[in-house]
Amino acid sequence: IDYVSALSDYTFDYAMPVGTFDYALEIGKDADDVDSVTWNARQMIPLTSSEQRGYERIDSLVNAPKPLYIQALLVLPFLLQSTTNYEMFGFNRVEGAYLGFRYHWLEPTPRTALDIKTGYAFSRSYWQHRYGFYYRLRNRRRISVGVEYRDEIRHRPVILSPPEFDPVLWNLFFKTDPFNYYLEKGFNVAVAADMNKQTRLSLIYSDYRQSSEINNTEYSFFNRHKEYRPNPGIVDGKLRSFSTKLKYDSRGRTLNKGRETILNSQLGTQFEIGAEVASPDLVDNDFDFVRYYARLKRTGSSPLPGLTTVEVFVGGSDRTLPPQKYFTVDFTYRILGEGMFFRTVGENNFSGSRVAAVYLANNFGTWYFQQSRLPLIKQIPLSLTIHGGAFWTDFRGHPAQPGDDEVEIASKAYSEIGFGIGRIPPLNLRFTFTWQLSDYDTNDFSFRFAFGFGL
Repeated sequence: IDYVSALSDYTFDYAMPVGTFDYALEIGKDADDVDSVTWNARQMIPLTSSEQRGYERIDSLVNAPKPLYIQALLVLPFLLQSTTNYEMFGFNRVEGAYLGFRYHWLEPTPRTALDIKTGYAFSRSYWQHRYGFYYRLRNRRRISVGVEYRDEIRHRPVILSPPEFDPVLWNLFFKTDPFNYYLEKGFNVAVAADMNKQTRLSLIYSDYRQSSEINNTEYSFFNRHKEYRPNPGIVDGKLRSFSTKLKYDSRGRTLNKGRETILNSQLGTQFEIGAEVASPDLVDNDFDFVRYYARLKRTGSSPLPGLTTVEVFVGGSDRTLPPQKYFTVDFTYRILGEGMFFRTVGENNFSGSRVAAVYLANNFGTWYFQQSRLPLIKQIPLSLTIHGGAFWTDFRGHPAQPGDDEVEIASKAYSEIGFGIGRIPPLNLRFTFTWQLSDYDTNDFSFRFAFGFGL
């Protein structure tokens, strides 16, 4: 007896408690070792004739050759993204052109990983290296330990730009760089433990020699009459610190052939709290400070229609915080997507020993157009967003450090508000219009566009 059925209009994972499954997607290590004949043999329910004709039509439309100019436009965002990933090529005013490679070797032996990165900064005439070794203990809490050595030029910590962002294009074309750089040599030892499926606790000991860097190039394709802004110095010395970080991320995870990653989803809650302590009372040290911060980002439903994203960052310090550890609300440029950043600050960074920042954005999608119920208006496929935020930076109880007189602060709240129109073909463009509400000598108005792949 053969029994064949096709399911439709069903709900997966219904009435099962959250956390029933460890991963949203899991791919076995030997998945690629199975040939297509085996996979096709597991197609238990054959397509109906109508389904077969439908798929043939879809395939013919999707695979139809596109005009050359359309192909170029479609690939442009991905090319731009690849040039802003500081793995093989980079460029900034301190290093000049950087050329190198990075290789992540997962499980050269069971439960281990190696991370190797090396390259050469041509204008700085300097070889840079970073090597890491990581080992995962066999236990329920998934405790891992790691040792990392680095000898490389790094930028000061910032609040808005993501860790993987590298302003290659803005340096090469416009001499625009939101980062300030310094040289760091040394190592760190870290222990991390998963408290549960969404929460990870990390403990880190750092031992670095940090030193100032200067500009080493004035090259760019355009704007050759413009000079790069000087790279400010830091307080040179030996930094030995203890730090801890607790991260919560509600987004789903995938396990791809043994490598765990977090889904790049817009929906979810991310929370992080951390602190760093450096003191001669603990270990021989050139620095004496306490630095602490908390960050929250949540994207989901709210009383407003559509999706609402709220991001909050607060940070503070005690004793003598060196410039390389200042909290900086940076100006940033993003080609792909929008993200959270202040659009009217121009080319200005605001720093301090204490900071507070909040930003809100709501994407209504096509809701407002649909509500009009007018025959043509309600079919407009464009999306509507609103955004706005405020931040504050200052020095409180902070002994003056070299270069503090050149640091821009926002002792009174800096604020802005605006709206955006998205889903504009052919590259899913998004235009934003933003007005400054405060009274700082930056930009009163900002108009930007970005390539978007989300809402």
